[in-house]
Amino acid sequence: MISRIFTKYISVALQNLIQRCLKVIYMDSRGQVSLEYLLLILVVLLILGGVTIPLIGSSIEASTDVSRASDAKVAVQTIANAADIVYANGPGAKRTVSFYIPVKGVLITGNNSVIFTVTYTNGTVSNITAPTQYNLTSQSVEVQRGWYTAVIYWPLNSNNVVVTNVTRK
Repeated sequence: MISRIFTKYISVALQNLIQRCLKVIYMDSRGQVSLEYLLLILVVLLILGGVTIPLIGSSIEASTDVSRASDAKVAVQTIANAADIVYANGPGAKRTVSFYIPVKGVLITGNNSVIFTVTYTNGTVSNITAPTQYNLTSQSVEVQRGWYTAVIYWPLNSNNVVVTNVTRK
């Protein structure tokens, strides 16, 4: 009789233990699924990050290059327009202009044009050119990034318009 009660007690205890274990296993499997989803999301984010970050970086470099080229174009057109105005006013005319240089480079005048060399982030070099209606005295000035002023004048008894005093503000 005691062994029967003892056996029944052990049997009930084992059943309770098995149910608890199954419950724990069931809870663990749900937790495992959640952990697997979290790891899957982490892997997807790493892949997306690895793909998009270089694309964003190259896009930023490209837009910076476009902005620099645009600023350089405005600078050379400002000088070329001032040279054309001086030419239109005749010998003895003078004009002072202010312009922004976006990057280190060389500002070249002569042969009916104003040229600025721009080096892009990938190392390529481009010449930004603005034509003038009249011949300019040939010269080249190395400039840094920043604001500059230049004096454009047509000396008396001369055939050329001169761009001079290119100074940083």
